[in-house]
Amino acid sequence: LSMICYTTFSEQNYAIHVFLLFILLRSESPNVQKSYIFGILALTISTFVVGFMLLRPGVSTVDDFETAQALIGNGQPTFVEFFSNYCTGCIIFEPIVSELANEIDTEFNVLRVDIHSNVGREMRNAYRFSFTPEFVLYDNAGNEVWRDHIPPGDQSLDLARMNG
Repeated sequence: LSMICYTTFSEQNYAIHVFLLFILLRSESPNVQKSYIFGILALTISTFVVGFMLLRPGVSTVDDFETAQALIGNGQPTFVEFFSNYCTGCIIFEPIVSELANEIDTEFNVLRVDIHSNVGREMRNAYRFSFTPEFVLYDNAGNEVWRDHIPPGDQSLDLARMNG
């Protein structure tokens, strides 16, 4: 469902659909039924809003800064995602990150941190990241081994597994 919503209602496709509907709406052609165009426009906008609500990353998986710090460097590699529910990139990556988190949760600590929460603000100050989404991997000892704005691949995950 999330990939269908993303593919169909990505920002660019959505903007093009709405723009074309507004052009049709302003058309002077007698063949264009205004109520039909209004209906399509309302359906397009409501579908985008519902898709946006379904694809949001959600809430942080950690409640306080001390718990997050304790998990980073506790003898197990750690995957951290800093996200915002209002970030387009975060919404796009959400299905990918959820799948990745499910795959690695037995061998990695997985922290998903909403930057607008209290713990997110504290971690933003302590771990100095620039913008969302930001993904960070720590080795067993808590040393940062990888950081990027796209989810990590197998090589990056292996780097976190091997170090420490």
